[in-house]
Amino acid sequence: MPRLECALLPALLWLLLAASPACAEYFTILRANPPLVSDQNCKEINVSIAFGHPFAQTAADMDLVQMFAAIKYPAKKDGQSIRHEFLDTLKPGKYLKKNAWAATIPLPEPGLYQLVLETRPYWEETQGIFLQQFAQTLVPVQGCEHGWEIPVGLKLEILPLTRPFGLMAPALFTGRVLFDGKILPDTPVRIEYLNEDKRAVPSTYHQTQRVRTDEYGIFSFVCPHPGWWGFAAVTQGAPLKGSDGQPKNTELSGVLWIYIDPPALPKKKQTGQQDG
Repeated sequence: MPRLECALLPALLWLLLAASPACAEYFTILRANPPLVSDQNCKEINVSIAFGHPFAQTAADMDLVQMFAAIKYPAKKDGQSIRHEFLDTLKPGKYLKKNAWAATIPLPEPGLYQLVLETRPYWEETQGIFLQQFAQTLVPVQGCEHGWEIPVGLKLEILPLTRPFGLMAPALFTGRVLFDGKILPDTPVRIEYLNEDKRAVPSTYHQTQRVRTDEYGIFSFVCPHPGWWGFAAVTQGAPLKGSDGQPKNTELSGVLWIYIDPPALPKKKQTGQQDG
C-alpha cells in the first residue's frame, strides 16, 4: 500500500499543476507619467506603450500600433473636443527588455486628454486565434475633468461610471463595456495590477481577477492598493483570414488603465501635543 501511494504522488502532483490557472493573455499597457497633471508649468507628458503580463512582469515584443491619438476635451462643457493623431510621433523603446513604444504628448492648455490606441490584429499561435486590442487612459490637466464620462468611439471600450482619476486606495471602480457603441452584457473582464513593486500573492489565481458584466454591461471591482490597474473586457470579433486562406477566430480586448493614489493619512501629532 505505501508503494502504491508513492506511485500516485507524481500523477496527483501533475494533475494539480495542470489544474492551476494559466497566466492571462497579454495586456496592452498604456500609461502616462504623470497620470494626473496639476502643475501649470507642465507642457507635456511622457507616454509608454508595451505588451505584457502586468502582474507577472513579463513582456513580449510589440509591433507598431495602427492608431494612436489623443482626444482633448475643453475645460468648459459647451466646448468642442479635438482629436490629435500621434501615431507618427511614436518612437521605439524597451519594456522589460522587449520592444515597446514611447511618445511625448504636448499639453498646450488645460483640459482632459483621453489617450487611445488600436493594435494591429496579430496571430497567437498557442491559442490558434487572432488577437486585437483597443486601449485607453485618461489624463486630467490643471483640474479639468469634463469628458471622462463620454465614450471615445473605440470598437470595444470600457466607459467609466466612476471618475477614473482622483481615486484613493482601496477604491471601488465601476465601468460599462461598449461594443460598437452598444452595451455588452455577460462579458468577461480581466483585471491586473501593474506589479512593478513586486507584490507577492498567495496563488496564480490572485494575479488576474475576473468579473463579468451584468445585463446592462456594468461591472465593479475594488482596487485594494495604489498603482496602475488594467481592466480588459474580452469578446469575439469578426473572423480574419489566416495564412492558409481559411477564416480564423478573432478575440478583441478593450483595455482601460487607471491610476489609484495612496490613501489619505491623518497628520502626525506634534511632539508634546495632547489630546483635547
